[in-house]
Amino acid sequence: MSEQDVFNLQLKKNTFYRDKFRKMMKLITLLVITATLLLATFIYQSLKRENVTYYGSSTNGEQTPLHALSDPVLTEGLVTQWASIASKKVYQLNFEHYSSQLDDMKIYFTKAGWSSYNDAMQSSGFLSVIKSQKLEVDAIVTDDPVVKDTGVDHGIRYWDVEMPVLVSFNSASNSAQKKLIIGMKIVRSKDIAAPSGLQIEHFNTFYQ
Repeated sequence: MSEQDVFNLQLKKNTFYRDKFRKMMKLITLLVITATLLLATFIYQSLKRENVTYYGSSTNGEQTPLHALSDPVLTEGLVTQWASIASKKVYQLNFEHYSSQLDDMKIYFTKAGWSSYNDAMQSSGFLSVIKSQKLEVDAIVTDDPVVKDTGVDHGIRYWDVEMPVLVSFNSASNSAQKKLIIGMKIVRSKDIAAPSGLQIEHFNTFYQ
């Protein structure tokens, strides 16, 4: 083999390795770019805050969006409407069925709220009068409920609401009426069975 042939063979080898090297460098460059893009995407997804909606399911399968208890969710108008309904509910009692009626009311209250409601009823002698005089009691809200204060307490949204109420007491032989001011602290509730997701945390009354 002549020197020229050796030179040409060496040249072909060099050209072959050069081309392979260039292809390898292109592939490495492409892999580096791909890895950089994947890393950037991962970092972006890790730092990005997504608005995730959680749902709760009732016993009948109804799906309900869940919100943080600190979120208002309901307008003050809906809260005062709820307060009006609740205030009438807690004063719809009669001497024959008051025990079951009280049980039905519990869902309107938190544990602390139910305790304050019972304290108010007991200290005023309200329940004992219903039983002893065989009364039927009803109530109407005589003016729009007013939100006195609202905010977040221990991570839970609350509304302090007041409203004037006319309570009627009726028996077989007599009837009477009393004007009361009802004050209640209404809170967002995690109890999915709570009406409109609200419950009474504190309940008090005083005469006008």
